[in-house]
Amino acid sequence: MTTLSLLQLMPQNTLQPSVPFNRDMQVIAALLVLVVEDMSLTAPPSTLEGDVGRVWIVGTSATGAWAGEDNNLALCTAPGLWLFLEPPVQTRGRILNDGGTPLNVYYRWSGSAWVDDTAAGAVSEAPNDGTRYLRRNEAWEPLVIPVQFATVVNTSDENTDADETNSNNYTRFSHASATYTFNDAEPFVVNAEYHGRYVGSGTLTIVEAGGMTINPPAEGSLIIPSGGTFTIKIVAEDEADLMGVTEPEL
Repeated sequence: MTTLSLLQLMPQNTLQPSVPFNRDMQVIAALLVLVVEDMSLTAPPSTLEGDVGRVWIVGTSATGAWAGEDNNLALCTAPGLWLFLEPPVQTRGRILNDGGTPLNVYYRWSGSAWVDDTAAGAVSEAPNDGTRYLRRNEAWEPLVIPVQFATVVNTSDENTDADETNSNNYTRFSHASATYTFNDAEPFVVNAEYHGRYVGSGTLTIVEAGGMTINPPAEGSLIIPSGGTFTIKIVAEDEADLMGVTEPEL
């Protein structure tokens, strides 16, 4: 059986073409993205207006309105009314429940049974518990983002040039009159951060070079006093914000 054989073509001069047309539209909508409410009920559930268009798989030895339709798809076309569809081989759908027990796994019709399609490499839904998951070895694992610590770098150089290699480091400057130069000739990465502390006896001067602009904190300067800590945040290729302890603006 093919999907096309589930549809009813309209004969020429059909008096009520809306009847087969509407039926076919319901079938197409149901199979296009097949979501099955339950896969093992043996009697039709009580349906409401909101259930129209929803699909169930008829369980084994079904009774009542579902009698004789084992393993077929039961499409609710109106409250209490059913359209039964024999699934084409390889029909695949997401099964929400199994006998009322939440399942939320993909199954496939093999031609004789509905089989769990996860083992065939299909990706089941991740747990819906607010945790971020990643797929590994055909299973879901919580996503753990390792904490990145800034590397401590000690320098006694008088002049230090900022570049991509020392971004996100925590640099401790000990020279009596140290400078930390930011030149926009460097390929600064937006969002990168440069952390530091001045541990010398004088001051550390943050230097703008080329066309670089460094914005000091309110009423502050680009001079870091002894014991001062700071962070320089790159906000554009030629602009950065200075945060931390600085000497007052003159």
